[in-house]
Amino acid sequence: MKYIFTTISYGDKYYQLTFELAKDLAKIGKQLLIYTDKPDYFESVDNVITRLYAPLPENKGRISGYDKDRIATKVFEIADAMWYIDSDWSMKSNAA
Repeated sequence: MKYIFTTISYGDKYYQLTFELAKDLAKIGKQLLIYTDKPDYFESVDNVITRLYAPLPENKGRISGYDKDRIATKVFEIADAMWYIDSDWSMKSNAA
């Protein structure tokens, strides 16, 4: 079964956090699918796939559970399963 890590990156604070997460995942050979309104921000990271994303007008400035559900159906076009990971997660290089 092919799975992919997936996140939403929307807003200045989250672009940098997501960029760092993508670099962490690259260290262990994993791809990250990022739904974002700024795909060009991530083009220098090789393990990233981007898709355009904009929150619904009533959710502007925040991400709702509905937004996560809305993107999930599109993920299955490229993978059998997704692992949603918040963009503010990070990985330790010496994790045991």
